Amino acid sequence: MSDDSNMNALTGSQAERAAACVAAGCDAALPCNGVLEDNIEIAKALPELSVEGAERLARAMALTFTPQGGMDFAEAVDKRDTLLALA
Repeated sequence: MSDDSNMNALTGSQAERAAACVAAGCDAALPCNGVLEDNIEIAKALPELSVEGAERLARAMALTFTPQGGMDFAEAVDKRDTLLALA
């Protein structure tokens, strides 16, 4: 997983920065500016996360997730997706 690509360590568009992160061996590129258009640009430019990358991401997230009220990581993701669908 990359560091925040908006810290300007790389040059180019958000999609070019994300592609550079993936080319360097990252499974996921993290633009942390919160701009939806940038995220859409990146999503269109990059391939889907590989099965192996998804497994590594799930393991990493499981280590950082702090359950609240008995909710596990999968439940939290489902709740997030439900809330995002309302936006």
